Amino acid sequence: MNEKIEAEGIVQQVYLSQPFKYCVAGWVDTDLANETAIADLKLYKSI
Repeated sequence: MNEKIEAEGIVQQVYLSQPFKYCVAGWVDTDLANETAIADLKLYKSI
């Protein structure tokens, strides 16, 4: 993934790639979803 993608782009990509995960979690708050997406991205990159 391009490390220069802005946070909003990350959120959009994560929602598209894992919509079920985020729907079940009930994360509607944009800031929380954003933080979670960034955390997921860091986890993904650390593998």
